[in-house]
Amino acid sequence: MKWQPMKTSPKDGTKVLAFFPRSKSIRVAWYKKFLLDGWLWAYDADMNPDMWSDQPDYWMHLPAKPEAEK
Repeated sequence: MKWQPMKTSPKDGTKVLAFFPRSKSIRVAWYKKFLLDGWLWAYDADMNPDMWSDQPDYWMHLPAKPEAEK
């Protein structure tokens, strides 16, 4: 897996890993078209209001899910 610029990211709601430069964080995010087009991510308790203006600049696909133990 390799980080790619956001201009190459899927815009169909696919969840991806995204790097947010202002907060220096990596979060699962997805693109959503509604009132304002943009990236959404799961709310985290460590977020502060300033982070809402943070938009990702790089993305990569999520890793494969773990295999079940036999």
